Amino acid sequence: MNSNAVRWPNSLWAAVTPSGPDCPELTGAQQADVVIIGGGFTGLSTALHLREANVDVAIVEAAEPGWGASGRNNGQVIPTLSRPDPDDIIARHGAAGERFVAMLRDSAADLFDVVKRYNIEAEQEQAGWVQPVHSPGRIKIAERRVQQWSKFGAPVELLSRDQTRDMLGSDAWYGGFWNRT
Repeated sequence: MNSNAVRWPNSLWAAVTPSGPDCPELTGAQQADVVIIGGGFTGLSTALHLREANVDVAIVEAAEPGWGASGRNNGQVIPTLSRPDPDDIIARHGAAGERFVAMLRDSAADLFDVVKRYNIEAEQEQAGWVQPVHSPGRIKIAERRVQQWSKFGAPVELLSRDQTRDMLGSDAWYGGFWNRT
């Protein structure tokens, strides 16, 4: 049985995922140019990119790499936020907002590129992300998001009810917002 499943018995993801690497416990004095607390997606990505820049990095993780929220999110890679749209982010944060929107736009593609570059066994499938619309009134939100993300170069598309049904296999939706990355 997976050692994660023993430590977290109510987690389906831990039960079906191979154990992570055997990482030594931190003992004694250690030194690195950068110490990253937490080996989730953000910490591991930061460490990887710093190592690519020849920076000496150490990661301190309480459980195992990729556990926490990174390991229990069922593998979704969503290159957007749930509430603020790009125009709102930029209006509030200016140039920093523009950089953040660009980072969000490219986040899924960047992740899949890293997985490919390092031949990471992640069972990844880059088929895009769909936000289905559950009521006729919410179509306006999907239209706005498609318009705004398109303006910033994201490969997005508004889906009709039929397209959403064909993609998701359910007649429950009124349409959707599809990000192909």
